[in-house]
Amino acid sequence: MSRNLHPLQPTDPLSPGNAVSASLRLYRDRFQQYFWIAVRATLWALLPFLVLIPIAFLLISGEANPSTWLLLIPIGILLLLYGTTKYIANSALISRLTFNELIDRPETTQEARRHVDPKFWLFFCTYLLFSLLAFGIMIAFYLILIVIGFIGVFIGSLFRDNIALIGVLVLAGIIIFAVLLSFLIRIFTRLFMFEVPLAIEDNINASQTIQRSWSLTKGYVGRVFLILTVGFLVSIPIYIVVQIAVTLLQGIILNILETEPTSVEFQVVSFIIAYILGLISGAVLLPFWQALKGVIYYDLRSRREGLDLQLRDSMFE
Repeated sequence: MSRNLHPLQPTDPLSPGNAVSASLRLYRDRFQQYFWIAVRATLWALLPFLVLIPIAFLLISGEANPSTWLLLIPIGILLLLYGTTKYIANSALISRLTFNELIDRPETTQEARRHVDPKFWLFFCTYLLFSLLAFGIMIAFYLILIVIGFIGVFIGSLFRDNIALIGVLVLAGIIIFAVLLSFLIRIFTRLFMFEVPLAIEDNINASQTIQRSWSLTKGYVGRVFLILTVGFLVSIPIYIVVQIAVTLLQGIILNILETEPTSVEFQVVSFIIAYILGLISGAVLLPFWQALKGVIYYDLRSRREGLDLQLRDSMFE
Protein backbone atom coordinates (compact mmCIF):
# COMPACT_ATOMS: atom_id res chain seq x y z
CA MET A 1 0.00 0.00 0.00
CA SER A 2 1.22 3.45 -0.82
CA ARG A 3 2.91 5.44 1.90
CA ASN A 4 1.93 8.73 0.25
CA LEU A 5 -0.21 10.72 2.66
CA HIS A 6 -2.25 13.86 2.63
CA PRO A 7 -4.15 15.58 5.46
CA LEU A 8 -7.89 15.14 5.74
CA GLN A 9 -9.31 18.51 6.70
CA PRO A 10 -12.01 18.53 9.42
CA THR A 11 -14.02 20.93 7.25
CA ASP A 12 -13.87 18.55 4.28
CA PRO A 13 -15.70 15.41 5.49
CA LEU A 14 -15.60 12.14 3.65
CA SER A 15 -18.40 11.72 1.16
CA PRO A 16 -20.39 8.47 1.34
CA GLY A 17 -18.68 7.30 -1.84
CA ASN A 18 -15.19 8.06 -0.54
CA ALA A 19 -15.87 6.39 2.80
CA VAL A 20 -17.05 3.22 1.11
CA SER A 21 -14.16 3.36 -1.38
CA ALA A 22 -11.67 3.63 1.48
CA SER A 23 -13.30 0.68 3.22
CA LEU A 24 -13.26 -1.42 0.06
CA ARG A 25 -9.60 -0.61 -0.54
CA LEU A 26 -8.71 -1.65 3.00
CA TYR A 27 -10.92 -4.72 2.61
CA ARG A 28 -9.02 -5.69 -0.53
CA ASP A 29 -5.49 -4.88 0.64
CA ARG A 30 -5.87 -6.37 4.12
CA PHE A 31 -8.36 -9.10 3.26
CA GLN A 32 -6.31 -12.03 4.51
CA GLN A 33 -5.57 -10.38 7.85
CA TYR A 34 -9.13 -9.17 8.42
CA PHE A 35 -10.81 -12.28 7.05
CA TRP A 36 -9.17 -14.66 9.51
CA ILE A 37 -10.18 -12.40 12.37
CA ALA A 38 -13.73 -12.50 10.98
CA VAL A 39 -13.57 -16.30 10.76
CA ARG A 40 -12.51 -16.44 14.39
CA ALA A 41 -15.37 -14.11 15.33
CA THR A 42 -17.79 -16.27 13.34
CA LEU A 43 -16.61 -19.43 15.09
CA TRP A 44 -17.36 -17.78 18.40
CA ALA A 45 -20.80 -16.88 17.07
CA LEU A 46 -21.25 -20.58 16.29
CA LEU A 47 -20.77 -21.47 19.95
CA PRO A 48 -24.50 -21.34 20.83
CA PHE A 49 -25.06 -23.58 17.79
CA LEU A 50 -23.64 -26.46 19.84
CA VAL A 51 -26.83 -26.44 21.89
CA LEU A 52 -29.00 -26.50 18.76
CA ILE A 53 -27.53 -29.85 17.71
CA PRO A 54 -28.98 -31.86 20.63
CA ILE A 55 -32.18 -29.79 20.45
CA ALA A 56 -32.59 -30.74 16.78
CA PHE A 57 -32.15 -34.43 17.55
CA LEU A 58 -34.58 -34.22 20.46
CA LEU A 59 -37.22 -32.53 18.29
CA ILE A 60 -36.82 -35.06 15.50
CA SER A 61 -36.81 -38.07 17.83
CA GLY A 62 -39.59 -36.68 20.03
CA GLU A 63 -37.71 -37.69 23.20
CA ALA A 64 -37.45 -34.24 24.77
CA ASN A 65 -38.56 -33.86 28.39
CA PRO A 66 -38.76 -30.87 30.78
CA SER A 67 -35.55 -31.74 32.64
CA THR A 68 -33.62 -31.76 29.35
CA TRP A 69 -34.90 -28.29 28.46
CA LEU A 70 -34.06 -27.00 31.94
CA LEU A 71 -30.48 -28.11 31.35
CA LEU A 72 -30.06 -27.00 27.74
CA ILE A 73 -31.66 -23.55 28.00
CA PRO A 74 -29.27 -22.10 30.67
CA ILE A 75 -26.28 -23.60 28.85
CA GLY A 76 -27.50 -22.07 25.61
CA ILE A 77 -27.93 -18.64 27.22
CA LEU A 78 -24.42 -18.73 28.70
CA LEU A 79 -22.91 -19.83 25.40
CA LEU A 80 -24.85 -17.11 23.60
CA LEU A 81 -23.60 -14.39 25.94
CA TYR A 82 -19.99 -15.58 25.85
CA GLY A 83 -19.92 -16.27 22.11
CA THR A 84 -21.56 -12.96 21.21
CA THR A 85 -19.13 -11.04 23.40
CA LYS A 86 -16.16 -12.71 21.71
CA TYR A 87 -17.76 -11.99 18.33
CA ILE A 88 -18.13 -8.29 19.17
CA ALA A 89 -14.57 -8.06 20.52
CA ASN A 90 -13.07 -9.68 17.40
CA SER A 91 -15.21 -7.48 15.17
CA ALA A 92 -14.02 -4.37 16.99
CA LEU A 93 -10.46 -5.62 16.55
CA ILE A 94 -10.83 -5.17 12.78
CA SER A 95 -12.02 -1.58 13.29
CA ARG A 96 -8.99 -0.90 15.48
CA LEU A 97 -6.64 -2.25 12.81
CA THR A 98 -8.42 -0.11 10.21
CA PHE A 99 -8.17 3.05 12.30
CA ASN A 100 -4.48 2.57 13.02
CA GLU A 101 -3.87 1.86 9.34
CA LEU A 102 -5.50 5.17 8.46
CA ILE A 103 -3.36 7.16 10.90
CA ASP A 104 -0.23 5.43 9.57
CA ARG A 105 0.39 3.47 12.77
CA PRO A 106 -0.31 -0.07 11.52
CA GLU A 107 -0.43 -2.91 14.02
CA THR A 108 -0.13 -6.63 13.62
CA THR A 109 -3.09 -8.72 14.71
CA GLN A 110 -1.15 -9.89 17.76
CA GLU A 111 -0.30 -6.32 18.79
CA ALA A 112 -3.92 -5.25 18.45
CA ARG A 113 -5.12 -8.26 20.43
CA ARG A 114 -2.92 -7.26 23.35
CA HIS A 115 -5.08 -4.15 23.65
CA VAL A 116 -8.47 -5.72 22.92
CA ASP A 117 -8.45 -9.17 24.57
CA PRO A 118 -7.94 -7.90 28.17
CA LYS A 119 -11.15 -5.87 27.75
CA PHE A 120 -13.35 -8.97 27.45
CA TRP A 121 -15.51 -8.15 30.47
CA LEU A 122 -15.84 -4.55 29.32
CA PHE A 123 -17.10 -5.83 25.97
CA PHE A 124 -19.44 -8.14 27.85
CA CYS A 125 -20.86 -5.25 29.89
CA THR A 126 -21.08 -3.13 26.74
CA TYR A 127 -23.01 -5.88 24.96
CA LEU A 128 -25.47 -6.24 27.85
CA LEU A 129 -25.90 -2.48 28.23
CA PHE A 130 -26.45 -1.96 24.51
CA SER A 131 -28.89 -4.89 24.36
CA LEU A 132 -30.92 -3.48 27.25
CA LEU A 133 -30.84 -0.02 25.68
CA ALA A 134 -31.93 -1.34 22.27
CA PHE A 135 -34.66 -3.44 23.90
CA GLY A 136 -35.97 -0.43 25.81
CA ILE A 137 -35.95 1.73 22.68
CA MET A 138 -37.88 -0.88 20.68
CA ILE A 139 -40.42 -1.39 23.48
CA ALA A 140 -41.01 2.37 23.65
CA PHE A 141 -41.35 2.51 19.86
CA TYR A 142 -43.98 -0.23 19.73
CA LEU A 143 -45.86 1.09 22.77
CA ILE A 144 -46.16 4.51 21.14
CA LEU A 145 -47.40 2.88 17.93
CA ILE A 146 -49.97 0.82 19.85
CA VAL A 147 -51.26 3.84 21.80
CA ILE A 148 -51.53 5.96 18.65
CA GLY A 149 -53.20 3.06 16.85
CA PHE A 150 -55.81 2.66 19.58
CA ILE A 151 -56.50 6.39 19.56
CA GLY A 152 -56.91 6.36 15.79
CA VAL A 153 -59.23 3.33 15.88
CA PHE A 154 -61.28 4.88 18.69
CA ILE A 155 -61.74 8.18 16.84
CA GLY A 156 -62.46 6.32 13.62
CA SER A 157 -65.16 4.23 15.31
CA LEU A 158 -66.90 7.39 16.51
CA PHE A 159 -66.95 8.91 13.03
CA ARG A 160 -67.08 5.80 10.84
CA ASP A 161 -69.45 7.46 8.37
CA ASN A 162 -67.13 10.41 7.80
CA ILE A 163 -64.95 9.20 4.93
CA ALA A 164 -62.95 12.43 4.81
CA LEU A 165 -62.05 12.17 8.51
CA ILE A 166 -61.08 8.50 8.11
CA GLY A 167 -58.79 9.51 5.24
CA VAL A 168 -57.21 12.23 7.39
CA LEU A 169 -56.66 9.73 10.23
CA VAL A 170 -54.99 7.25 7.89
CA LEU A 171 -52.75 9.96 6.45
CA ALA A 172 -51.90 11.21 9.94
CA GLY A 173 -51.08 7.65 11.00
CA ILE A 174 -48.70 7.21 8.06
CA ILE A 175 -46.99 10.52 8.82
CA ILE A 176 -46.64 9.72 12.53
CA PHE A 177 -45.24 6.27 11.71
CA ALA A 178 -42.71 7.82 9.30
CA VAL A 179 -41.64 10.36 11.93
CA LEU A 180 -41.25 7.70 14.63
CA LEU A 181 -39.34 5.46 12.24
CA SER A 182 -36.99 8.32 11.34
CA PHE A 183 -36.32 8.90 15.05
CA LEU A 184 -35.63 5.18 15.49
CA ILE A 185 -33.21 5.17 12.56
CA ARG A 186 -31.45 8.27 13.90
CA ILE A 187 -31.00 6.70 17.33
CA PHE A 188 -29.53 3.44 16.06
CA THR A 189 -27.37 5.29 13.52
CA ARG A 190 -25.82 7.22 16.40
CA LEU A 191 -25.20 3.98 18.30
CA PHE A 192 -24.07 1.81 15.38
CA MET A 193 -20.34 1.85 16.32
CA PHE A 194 -20.85 1.42 20.06
CA GLU A 195 -18.03 -1.15 20.36
CA VAL A 196 -15.39 0.70 18.31
CA PRO A 197 -14.24 3.32 20.88
CA LEU A 198 -13.73 0.57 23.46
CA ALA A 199 -11.35 -1.27 21.11
CA ILE A 200 -9.37 1.85 20.20
CA GLU A 201 -9.36 4.16 23.20
CA ASP A 202 -7.87 3.61 26.65
CA ASN A 203 -9.47 4.25 30.04
CA ILE A 204 -13.03 3.86 28.79
CA ASN A 205 -15.85 1.74 30.22
CA ALA A 206 -19.05 0.22 28.87
CA SER A 207 -21.27 3.27 29.26
CA GLN A 208 -18.58 5.63 27.99
CA THR A 209 -18.01 3.71 24.75
CA ILE A 210 -21.73 3.95 23.96
CA GLN A 211 -21.68 7.64 24.86
CA ARG A 212 -18.68 8.13 22.55
CA SER A 213 -20.60 6.69 19.61
CA TRP A 214 -23.51 8.98 20.48
CA SER A 215 -21.39 12.13 20.83
CA LEU A 216 -19.17 11.55 17.78
CA THR A 217 -22.14 11.12 15.45
CA LYS A 218 -23.96 14.21 16.75
CA GLY A 219 -24.74 16.47 13.80
CA TYR A 220 -23.62 13.87 11.25
CA VAL A 221 -26.44 11.35 11.40
CA GLY A 222 -27.57 12.00 7.84
CA ARG A 223 -24.06 11.59 6.44
CA VAL A 224 -23.40 8.43 8.45
CA PHE A 225 -26.74 6.96 7.39
CA LEU A 226 -25.92 7.65 3.73
CA ILE A 227 -22.54 5.93 4.12
CA LEU A 228 -24.20 2.89 5.69
CA THR A 229 -26.82 2.84 2.92
CA VAL A 230 -24.15 2.89 0.21
CA GLY A 231 -22.28 0.15 2.07
CA PHE A 232 -25.42 -1.96 2.17
CA LEU A 233 -26.00 -1.50 -1.56
CA VAL A 234 -22.42 -2.63 -2.23
CA SER A 235 -22.96 -5.80 -0.18
CA ILE A 236 -26.32 -6.73 -1.74
CA PRO A 237 -24.83 -9.16 -4.33
CA ILE A 238 -23.42 -11.37 -1.58
CA TYR A 239 -26.77 -11.45 0.23
CA ILE A 240 -28.47 -12.43 -3.04
CA VAL A 241 -26.00 -15.28 -3.63
CA VAL A 242 -26.58 -16.59 -0.09
CA GLN A 243 -30.36 -16.47 -0.52
CA ILE A 244 -30.12 -18.36 -3.82
CA ALA A 245 -27.89 -20.98 -2.19
CA VAL A 246 -30.34 -21.43 0.70
CA THR A 247 -33.26 -21.86 -1.71
CA LEU A 248 -31.38 -24.42 -3.81
CA LEU A 249 -30.29 -26.40 -0.76
CA GLN A 250 -33.84 -26.42 0.60
CA GLY A 251 -35.01 -28.01 -2.65
CA ILE A 252 -32.28 -30.64 -2.40
CA ILE A 253 -33.22 -31.38 1.21
CA LEU A 254 -36.86 -31.86 0.25
CA ASN A 255 -35.84 -34.47 -2.30
CA ILE A 256 -33.44 -36.26 0.05
CA LEU A 257 -35.75 -36.36 3.08
CA GLU A 258 -38.85 -36.97 0.96
CA THR A 259 -40.89 -34.91 3.39
CA GLU A 260 -43.23 -31.92 3.41
CA PRO A 261 -41.92 -28.34 3.72
CA THR A 262 -43.97 -27.95 6.91
CA SER A 263 -42.42 -30.97 8.65
CA VAL A 264 -40.25 -30.50 11.74
CA GLU A 265 -37.34 -32.35 10.13
CA PHE A 266 -37.29 -30.03 7.11
CA GLN A 267 -37.66 -26.88 9.20
CA VAL A 268 -34.83 -27.86 11.56
CA VAL A 269 -32.41 -28.86 8.79
CA SER A 270 -33.29 -25.77 6.72
CA PHE A 271 -32.69 -23.53 9.72
CA ILE A 272 -29.30 -25.13 10.39
CA ILE A 273 -28.21 -24.77 6.76
CA ALA A 274 -29.45 -21.18 6.51
CA TYR A 275 -27.71 -20.38 9.80
CA ILE A 276 -24.38 -21.82 8.64
CA LEU A 277 -24.55 -20.09 5.24
CA GLY A 278 -25.46 -16.86 6.97
CA LEU A 279 -22.40 -17.14 9.18
CA ILE A 280 -20.15 -17.87 6.20
CA SER A 281 -21.44 -14.83 4.31
CA GLY A 282 -21.09 -12.86 7.53
CA ALA A 283 -17.42 -13.84 7.76
CA VAL A 284 -16.91 -12.51 4.22
CA LEU A 285 -18.79 -9.25 4.83
CA LEU A 286 -17.72 -8.57 8.42
CA PRO A 287 -14.27 -7.15 7.49
CA PHE A 288 -15.91 -4.69 5.10
CA TRP A 289 -18.45 -3.46 7.64
CA GLN A 290 -15.89 -3.17 10.43
CA ALA A 291 -13.47 -1.38 8.10
CA LEU A 292 -16.32 0.99 7.26
CA LYS A 293 -16.87 1.61 10.97
CA GLY A 294 -13.17 2.32 11.38
CA VAL A 295 -13.20 4.80 8.49
CA ILE A 296 -16.29 6.59 9.86
CA TYR A 297 -14.80 6.68 13.37
CA TYR A 298 -11.58 8.15 11.95
CA ASP A 299 -13.47 10.76 9.96
CA LEU A 300 -15.68 11.83 12.87
CA ARG A 301 -12.79 12.09 15.32
CA SER A 302 -10.58 13.98 12.89
CA ARG A 303 -13.23 16.64 12.33
CA ARG A 304 -14.99 16.81 15.69
CA GLU A 305 -11.86 16.69 17.84
CA GLY A 306 -9.45 18.33 15.40
CA LEU A 307 -7.00 15.45 15.56
CA ASP A 308 -3.89 15.65 13.43
CA LEU A 309 -4.83 12.54 11.45
CA GLN A 310 -4.01 11.67 7.88
CA LEU A 311 -5.70 9.49 5.29
CA ARG A 312 -3.85 7.63 2.59
CA ASP A 313 -4.21 8.87 -0.98
CA SER A 314 -4.26 5.26 -2.13
CA MET A 315 -7.59 4.67 -0.41
CA PHE A 316 -9.31 6.69 -3.11
CA GLU A 317 -7.40 5.55 -6.20
